[in-house]
Amino acid sequence: MIYRHRATFDEMDFARITFFGRHFYWLEHATTAWLIEKGIGFATLDREYGYGLAIISVECKYRAPVHIEQVVEIHLAVRDLTRRGFTTPFQIVREADSVLCAYGAITRRLVDIKRVKGAEAPDDLYAKFEQMRDESAAMTFPQDAVPSPRA
Repeated sequence: MIYRHRATFDEMDFARITFFGRHFYWLEHATTAWLIEKGIGFATLDREYGYGLAIISVECKYRAPVHIEQVVEIHLAVRDLTRRGFTTPFQIVREADSVLCAYGAITRRLVDIKRVKGAEAPDDLYAKFEQMRDESAAMTFPQDAVPSPRA
């Protein structure tokens, strides 16, 4: 999944670059858009299934700044899918010059909202997550690279 975003004034910090935490808003917007595209947005997960997708782990490496009004592409995939959750590796790339600005991964677990306890996806929901995994299978991310052995 590739989601586009134009950095706005309210996302800048004192150094006139995007505040680091805003990257996570972009990732959440991208994830939400993808889930909605599959018919399982957060509102649907709540209303129809009684589930949420709790974030249990986040990792982000920052490589280059994003300035006001620059357009970035947020590349997302689904990996390590189980009935209990998945990981979304990501990278944020400046559209104009293809510079990698940040990359990492977010791991989510399915949670029964009423019981506040882990849950397993029923077949129909799991099939949607499988679609997301399958359509993003060919995407590669910096963290996928195998480090070369030192001489």
